[in-house]
Amino acid sequence: MRAALPLVLLLLTTLSGLSAAQEPPELAAPSASAIVGAPSGPSLVGDRLDAATKEVALLLRCPVCQGAAVWDSPATMAVNMKRQARDLLAEGFSQDQVLRYFTSSYGEFVLLAPPKDGIALIVWTLPVVFLIGGAGVIWRLFARAPASTAT
Repeated sequence: MRAALPLVLLLLTTLSGLSAAQEPPELAAPSASAIVGAPSGPSLVGDRLDAATKEVALLLRCPVCQGAAVWDSPATMAVNMKRQARDLLAEGFSQDQVLRYFTSSYGEFVLLAPPKDGIALIVWTLPVVFLIGGAGVIWRLFARAPASTAT
């Protein structure tokens, strides 16, 4: 029995080491400063903080509702995003930094009005080009049409 005691202790020690190794390490989310840099604006409080939070939340799309702004959405994720935006603004991050922070997490999809550059620029300008081109075609058709004479 005495000879088995060290063997049992060794077995228990090994098993406790294995269970600790199987637990995933806690991953801390990177801080906003690591993503968008140091806060570039003043810390906001009170009514200014409320207004800035609403302004940012109206620019962000709710990932759950997909058609609604974060400000208008009652979804839990939207409520969390509003709170996170408020916290960032209170720390002194600018509106641009807060939007870049959310874009880094969710992609450009999270912006209700995506930036007008790259492929998005084509998407924004193509309807205007077609509208002007269509108006030009219609104008030419009417300009060439023979004038009707009334007798």
